[in-house]
Amino acid sequence: RGWPGRIEYGGTYDQNWIDNVFPFLPQDFDERYYQMAPPDQQIDLPRGGEEVQLINLTPEGRVSFRLPITALPIALFKRREKAFEGNIQPDTILFDPENRRFSLVWRVSQRIQRTILDFSECWVGTPTKAMLLARAMGKRYIRRFKVPLRFEEDEPA
Repeated sequence: RGWPGRIEYGGTYDQNWIDNVFPFLPQDFDERYYQMAPPDQQIDLPRGGEEVQLINLTPEGRVSFRLPITALPIALFKRREKAFEGNIQPDTILFDPENRRFSLVWRVSQRIQRTILDFSECWVGTPTKAMLLARAMGKRYIRRFKVPLRFEEDEPA
């Protein structure tokens, strides 16, 4: 999947990798492997406010819009310690011109020992006062959402 030259960046998966590196990526892995778009379709990380023009991808022929502000605050925890806190920027934009939609994808990269389970919690977005208070008291905060008792499709006809 992706452009033809992409495979060159995947790294070497040989017996040495199996014996000494697995389950991690090989030493010669290049992050350009993650780029699904060919080089002529790649841009710098979006910051928000950039103008996007889709030409000949919709019945109108041309659609223009600006990207929204893209900074996303997150906090990543290893038990009681913050492993990461800051604003991250998206690294991927997916366009669906047929449905007049686009998606932004954010990622954070953190070193792990042997398992993702080293991380106990991840907050996405600005924390509420209740979240901060619970954390300061050593308690877990579980946000409750109002769930409708019936869905519209369950209504009698």
